[in-house]
Amino acid sequence: MDSSHPWIEQQRFTDEYATMTFDTLIRAVTEAQQMLADLDAKLEAAAQREPYATPVRHLRCFRSFDTVTALSVVAELYGFLRFESATLVWDVLHRDAHEQLEREASTGKKAA
Repeated sequence: MDSSHPWIEQQRFTDEYATMTFDTLIRAVTEAQQMLADLDAKLEAAAQREPYATPVRHLRCFRSFDTVTALSVVAELYGFLRFESATLVWDVLHRDAHEQLEREASTGKKAA
Protein backbone atom coordinates (compact mmCIF):
# COMPACT_ATOMS: atom_id res chain seq x y z
CA MET A 1 0.00 0.00 0.00
CA ASP A 2 1.36 3.43 -0.80
CA SER A 3 2.23 5.80 2.00
CA SER A 4 -0.60 8.24 1.20
CA HIS A 5 -2.83 6.43 3.69
CA PRO A 6 -0.65 5.53 6.69
CA TRP A 7 -3.68 5.01 8.91
CA ILE A 8 -4.53 1.91 6.91
CA GLU A 9 -1.38 0.16 8.12
CA GLN A 10 -2.41 0.90 11.71
CA GLN A 11 -5.69 -0.99 11.43
CA ARG A 12 -6.02 -4.02 13.70
CA PHE A 13 -8.92 -6.43 14.06
CA THR A 14 -9.76 -8.88 16.80
CA ASP A 15 -11.66 -11.17 14.45
CA GLU A 16 -9.39 -13.40 12.36
CA TYR A 17 -11.78 -13.34 9.37
CA ALA A 18 -11.89 -9.57 9.41
CA THR A 19 -8.09 -9.55 9.45
CA MET A 20 -7.94 -12.06 6.60
CA THR A 21 -10.44 -10.05 4.54
CA PHE A 22 -8.63 -6.78 5.24
CA ASP A 23 -5.24 -8.27 4.32
CA THR A 24 -6.67 -9.71 1.11
CA LEU A 25 -8.18 -6.38 0.11
CA ILE A 26 -4.96 -4.50 0.90
CA ARG A 27 -3.01 -6.98 -1.21
CA ALA A 28 -5.47 -6.52 -4.09
CA VAL A 29 -5.18 -2.73 -3.89
CA THR A 30 -1.38 -2.92 -3.74
CA GLU A 31 -1.27 -5.21 -6.78
CA ALA A 32 -3.64 -2.93 -8.70
CA GLN A 33 -1.49 0.10 -7.85
CA GLN A 34 1.59 -1.74 -9.11
CA MET A 35 -0.17 -2.75 -12.33
CA LEU A 36 -1.18 0.89 -12.90
CA ALA A 37 2.36 2.08 -12.23
CA ASP A 38 3.71 -0.49 -14.70
CA LEU A 39 1.17 0.55 -17.33
CA ASP A 40 1.93 4.24 -16.77
CA ALA A 41 5.65 3.53 -17.28
CA LYS A 42 4.94 1.69 -20.55
CA LEU A 43 2.68 4.50 -21.77
CA GLU A 44 5.27 7.12 -20.82
CA ALA A 45 7.85 5.20 -22.88
CA ALA A 46 5.47 4.89 -25.85
CA ALA A 47 4.77 8.62 -25.72
CA GLN A 48 8.47 9.32 -26.31
CA ARG A 49 8.43 7.58 -29.71
CA GLU A 50 6.89 8.70 -32.98
CA PRO A 51 4.20 8.81 -34.17
CA TYR A 52 3.07 9.76 -30.66
CA ALA A 53 5.85 12.05 -29.42
CA THR A 54 4.95 15.20 -31.35
CA PRO A 55 1.18 15.27 -30.74
CA VAL A 56 1.67 14.26 -27.09
CA ARG A 57 4.16 17.10 -26.62
CA HIS A 58 1.64 19.56 -28.10
CA LEU A 59 -1.26 18.28 -25.99
CA ARG A 60 0.83 18.52 -22.82
CA CYS A 61 0.48 22.30 -23.23
CA PHE A 62 -3.14 22.02 -22.08
CA ARG A 63 -3.64 22.61 -18.38
CA SER A 64 -3.93 19.32 -16.46
CA PHE A 65 -2.90 17.15 -19.43
CA ASP A 66 -0.26 14.71 -18.26
CA THR A 67 1.54 12.40 -20.68
CA VAL A 68 -0.88 9.51 -20.23
CA THR A 69 -3.91 11.76 -20.79
CA ALA A 70 -2.31 13.27 -23.90
CA LEU A 71 -1.44 9.82 -25.25
CA SER A 72 -5.01 8.69 -24.60
CA VAL A 73 -6.34 11.65 -26.58
CA VAL A 74 -3.96 10.93 -29.47
CA ALA A 75 -5.08 7.30 -29.50
CA GLU A 76 -8.75 8.28 -29.27
CA LEU A 77 -8.58 10.90 -32.01
CA TYR A 78 -6.68 8.75 -34.54
CA GLY A 79 -5.26 11.98 -35.96
CA PHE A 80 -6.54 15.54 -35.95
CA LEU A 81 -7.14 15.68 -39.69
CA ARG A 82 -10.12 13.34 -39.53
CA PHE A 83 -12.20 16.11 -37.91
CA GLU A 84 -14.09 18.56 -40.09
CA SER A 85 -13.60 21.47 -37.71
CA ALA A 86 -11.65 22.58 -34.68
CA THR A 87 -14.92 22.63 -32.75
CA LEU A 88 -15.26 18.87 -33.09
CA VAL A 89 -11.69 18.37 -31.86
CA TRP A 90 -12.38 20.72 -28.95
CA ASP A 91 -15.49 18.76 -28.00
CA VAL A 92 -13.40 15.60 -27.61
CA LEU A 93 -10.56 17.40 -25.82
CA HIS A 94 -12.92 19.23 -23.48
CA ARG A 95 -14.65 15.98 -22.53
CA ASP A 96 -11.30 14.31 -21.79
CA ALA A 97 -10.05 17.31 -19.80
CA HIS A 98 -13.29 17.37 -17.82
CA GLU A 99 -12.93 13.65 -17.04
CA GLN A 100 -9.33 14.25 -15.90
CA LEU A 101 -10.45 17.05 -13.58
CA GLU A 102 -13.15 14.79 -12.14
CA ARG A 103 -10.53 12.06 -11.50
CA GLU A 104 -8.30 14.62 -9.77
CA ALA A 105 -11.19 15.80 -7.62
CA SER A 106 -12.16 12.27 -6.61
CA THR A 107 -8.61 11.11 -5.85
CA GLY A 108 -7.17 14.34 -4.54
CA LYS A 109 -4.19 13.90 -6.88
CA LYS A 110 -3.29 16.48 -9.51
CA ALA A 111 -2.00 15.40 -12.91
CA ALA A 112 1.68 16.03 -13.45
